[in-house]
Amino acid sequence: MVSSVKSSLFLLIFFLYLKKNVICSINDNVNENITEGLDEYEFGNENINESITENVNVNVTENEKDNLIYNDDNNNIEELKSMIGNDELHKNLSILEKLILDSLKKDKLKLPLIKEGTEEYLDISKFKKKILTDSDDKTYILPTLESSFYDITKYEHILKEQLIEEYNSKISDAVKKKLLIVRTLKTIKLMLIPLNAYKEKNDLKIALEELNNVITHRTYETLKKSPIENPGEFFRKLLTHVKEVKESKEIENKGEYLILGNDKIEIMDAHDFFFTTNSNIKFMETLDSISNQYGLGLINDLGPHLIALGHFMVLKLALKNYKNYFEAKNTKFFSWQKILEFSLTDRFKILDMMCDHDVVYYSQDKRRKTYLNVDTSGSSMECNILEFLIHYFNKYQLEIIKATQDTDFELHGMMEHKNIKDYFFSFMCNDPKECIIYHTNQFKKEAKEENTFPEEPNREISAYNLYLNYYYFMKRYSSYGIKKTLYVHLLNLTGLLNYDTRSYVTSLYLPGYYNVVEMSFTEDVEFTTLFNNLLKCKTLFLS
Repeated sequence: MVSSVKSSLFLLIFFLYLKKNVICSINDNVNENITEGLDEYEFGNENINESITENVNVNVTENEKDNLIYNDDNNNIEELKSMIGNDELHKNLSILEKLILDSLKKDKLKLPLIKEGTEEYLDISKFKKKILTDSDDKTYILPTLESSFYDITKYEHILKEQLIEEYNSKISDAVKKKLLIVRTLKTIKLMLIPLNAYKEKNDLKIALEELNNVITHRTYETLKKSPIENPGEFFRKLLTHVKEVKESKEIENKGEYLILGNDKIEIMDAHDFFFTTNSNIKFMETLDSISNQYGLGLINDLGPHLIALGHFMVLKLALKNYKNYFEAKNTKFFSWQKILEFSLTDRFKILDMMCDHDVVYYSQDKRRKTYLNVDTSGSSMECNILEFLIHYFNKYQLEIIKATQDTDFELHGMMEHKNIKDYFFSFMCNDPKECIIYHTNQFKKEAKEENTFPEEPNREISAYNLYLNYYYFMKRYSSYGIKKTLYVHLLNLTGLLNYDTRSYVTSLYLPGYYNVVEMSFTEDVEFTTLFNNLLKCKTLFLS
């Protein structure tokens, strides 16, 4: 098995490659069926129908014109407030948080259990104990509203450890879903930190600082001191070693050797091969510590989630350049949600304005080509990561739209965002006005199911309703085929492109962003090629 140090270093190398390769390379009468379904799933909210109806009337923010130049000096502050002083965002995050907590209570996997050392590892007062009905001597724990981001991080560690022990192919979907929603819960806890801080103190900078303290804080005592005293020298030696291995005639499997060295892979005694490499909590804590020390903690915590990572990277950038953005106001600032509302090419122009690049790219050439010709070594890590995230969100958007070619309707990448939304609902609902897509005959027929819904779908409840989308995700998503999965992603994408806050929140648990991006790559790239690309960037990175 790969040692913790080698695995950790591999994470660092892989991220550096990613970073530099971008540079280098509910109405009861009409909606009776929903009411029955929600009761069946038992979210644990007796008044859920009232809550849904209450949430129906949340107005979607109207699209602003794609005007890249703002004349109002307060626009920067308003954009920041839309991220950390936004009552609608706070409300929707809180709704999803409660939905996740309720669904965890009803989850089939009654894990994690309280075992020896569990109560010492966790602040158990922040969790709820529940006795298993079929075994009085076993108790499992559930997170609560009082559980903090740190609490959920530790809870996730224990959960992973026990899921690996219990894993088998029969519960594969349930395991993946549980880990996904727990990670989503952790993301929500993190997003609520600056929102709650601003509500309490009414100070934008303090709210950003409170978030930053959590992001950069070394939660564990595992590594108080950086294991690398001279990062520049360390990476020079590391890249030199890679080059020597690559040029060696004696080493046959160079890709494997770079990761494992002389070690041999041990076959894990895990049922049907669980999708991770290590179940040891000490390993997880060490990885957390190393990630935090090199500014990669968010990526380690959130995974390759384009929406969540972009949200926090923009907030980190806001704090780092607070004086320029919000005091001197000599540099434009945009929220991540606003950036996604712009067109594919304008997103990069917005990023150039935010990062105050010397050159703004209005070229007709592809971004990756023009970007190579400009020295951005002075750019902040946040700007480089945002460059990467925008690049991949654009790929995600285009790949989703491209996939409609295999359906009865076809979208085009250059369509206006409102037109994409209208065209989608016209196809699903026979009307540009939005409807609940899960109830449409178009959605139902993809599985050759009987058309049980009325010809006129219910339009009194928004298609982006948090309760309904979460319900269908938990109940049905894992059984969807390609087309139904496409429709769900298209639904959420139309909301993101048109500045719907509920879609922004729903995206936190919707899986598959990076999988869709991977579909856009048609060439298989060997691991040694990736290292070769990294070597090409060596001079730029270390200069």
